[in-house]
Amino acid sequence: MNSTIKRCAIALILCLFCEVFVFNLAFWTSRNYEPVQTTVSVGEGLEQIGDFTYRVTDADTATLDFQRDDIHVDNVHIPLVNADAPRARMEDPSHPGTKTVGTASGNGLLKIRIETNDAGHSAAKLLPETSLNGKVPQSQWIRMRLAGQSTAFVIHVTSPVGTVFQLSGEPQLNVPRPFMVNPIRIAVYLIIIFFAASAPRLRRHWVATTDRERALYWIGTSVLGVLLVGAVTFITRPWESLRTSTWPPDFEYQWIARSIVSGHTWLDYPVSDTLQAMANPYDNDARIAAHQQSGETYLIDFVYFNGHYYSYFGVLPCVLFFIPYLLLTGNDLAPWKVVLLLGIVLALLSITLVRLLFKRWGANVPMPLQALAGLAAVCAVQPTMYLSFMSTIYAVPIVSGLSLIVGAICLWMKASLLERGKLYWVLIALGGVLIGLNVGCRPPMCIAVFLAPIILFRAIDGQDRRSRKRSIGRTVRIWLINAFAVALPSLLAALPFLWWNKVRFGSYTEFGAAYQLTGHDMRATVGGIARFPYAIWQGLLSPASVRESFPFLTVVSNTPYFAGDYQGFYGVEPRAGGLLFWAPLGFVALALLVKRVRKAVDRDVVVLAVASLVMGVAVLFIDVLVATLTTRYLSDFGYLFVIGGTLSLIAWGRSEEQFDNRVAYRVGAFLCLLTLLLAIGSVFMTGRYSQLMDTNPEMFTMARVAFSVFA
Repeated sequence: MNSTIKRCAIALILCLFCEVFVFNLAFWTSRNYEPVQTTVSVGEGLEQIGDFTYRVTDADTATLDFQRDDIHVDNVHIPLVNADAPRARMEDPSHPGTKTVGTASGNGLLKIRIETNDAGHSAAKLLPETSLNGKVPQSQWIRMRLAGQSTAFVIHVTSPVGTVFQLSGEPQLNVPRPFMVNPIRIAVYLIIIFFAASAPRLRRHWVATTDRERALYWIGTSVLGVLLVGAVTFITRPWESLRTSTWPPDFEYQWIARSIVSGHTWLDYPVSDTLQAMANPYDNDARIAAHQQSGETYLIDFVYFNGHYYSYFGVLPCVLFFIPYLLLTGNDLAPWKVVLLLGIVLALLSITLVRLLFKRWGANVPMPLQALAGLAAVCAVQPTMYLSFMSTIYAVPIVSGLSLIVGAICLWMKASLLERGKLYWVLIALGGVLIGLNVGCRPPMCIAVFLAPIILFRAIDGQDRRSRKRSIGRTVRIWLINAFAVALPSLLAALPFLWWNKVRFGSYTEFGAAYQLTGHDMRATVGGIARFPYAIWQGLLSPASVRESFPFLTVVSNTPYFAGDYQGFYGVEPRAGGLLFWAPLGFVALALLVKRVRKAVDRDVVVLAVASLVMGVAVLFIDVLVATLTTRYLSDFGYLFVIGGTLSLIAWGRSEEQFDNRVAYRVGAFLCLLTLLLAIGSVFMTGRYSQLMDTNPEMFTMARVAFSVFA
């Protein structure tokens, strides 16, 4: 007890020292500053509409010019109260349409660039852009690093035209900065103190020896996984993105629900005469030009077939969530609520999957490492936390399908730990049902059905070994019975969705992608295996781009239609990097190249690991061939690399049982922690859709200044 108090006290003292003397260094260094009396001249591009309240009317002349010569500038204080940037939104998102109206974002973010000179640079130059937030006072003090005196000091407001911002007074130079506490730093200090107090207990229970200890580990891991998913959703504020959305597909499931309730499968939106008259309405360039000429509108990223608009998204989430909500309340269900609910379910299932993998093949792996692998799986199944971050319509079918697929694999894993009996057959049949239901969500993920015979291998093969009198024919029959027990429920569960395709498009296997009104004609995709090298790089190996300022990570720069030196059209969207960059535990699979590692475990471990990785690459290739590659598509196969990486770690660790210090476990722990840290960092990265800088600038700014020492 005394040692715990001592450790907590030391951690507390170190945290207090950092808070007082490191992160508040500007408080001490600015104590002797004397504010400079200046007159601030307002540029023509700023219209004054109230006391210290301005509207940006011209981007080139939106300036605040300090009228004073020959001063040394140590800092500038811009007392921002609030800023409202102009945005647009759908006029009536409850019904299909494209008409938008103006609104204000009310996000409080003001972007500026300072133009100044100093003793070493006589000509004034623009410094890098920075941003202020009215709710984060620390962002309003900008520390200047200038040599000698400056003869020019101008603040350029770079926020878009129409932005209205309010100050509490005139900006001032050389103002002492007050002592400031940042909530993010406080949270980090509390985590440090917690680990200082619990470190001995973690070491003592490094290998959990009782069922109770193991259960506590997994309960704690599940709670942390749920908190992580919930925190990402609420930090990113998806309701704000939906409120200011001008993208019709963001309301697609709501509109589908209203159409089905009205008794038909198509959307209630009139098709333009221009679209109906086109020889090829799926030619994006021709479609845009024709509608610009006619002045009519159409629904982008919807399916157009036989004079009606449809949706290519799987219908199951609509049936399970959006239609019941509409019937019960009369209102539309916001998609982020579905994504949050299923994101929590997916997190719990991902942790359960990892737990079952360790229970069957790696029970001797230290429990903290198992728990870390479970948390890493929560991040790896949705790289960059994409689904929880981008909680729009596009995330709904993916998170729905993932929940079904991972749930099916968990059921098969659970069955593989049982003797064949009633419960065994029920579990594998239920797994088959979930696979079939996924046809109504994300069909390519159904490839996971081929994992079933590999997972159930021990239940079949092991019992045959105990009874040597069984013939090879008997073994084959057992395999066929198990395959039938999975395949039949899968097919039966998939039939309604195949019928849904037939009703809409006249084909059981046409899901609508071929008739999609998107950036290119989906029926004219070419390239074949020539795209595979780019798929491997972009989907697996590519890192995110690095920048020199917070948040240090940004999306990989790209052009809309090209990739590398690929001499053809290759549609891309802002990419955040490959799966193995965000989930580096997958690199542990390289250990399987070592014969000693493969021999350390049963054959079924190696087969399942390799099969999972191969299927993951296969899904990647399918996505690239059928459509293109976007960050959200990484979620189509992330769970497969979770399986492959976890099993590879188990095999590697088993091969080192004769050693006291196992490199495998140390590497595994490092990669799991790295996965968690990268997932947290990805929430702040710039360039991605609905970036945090736009949806929650207060949190973004608070994080940007939290650990700044010299700002």
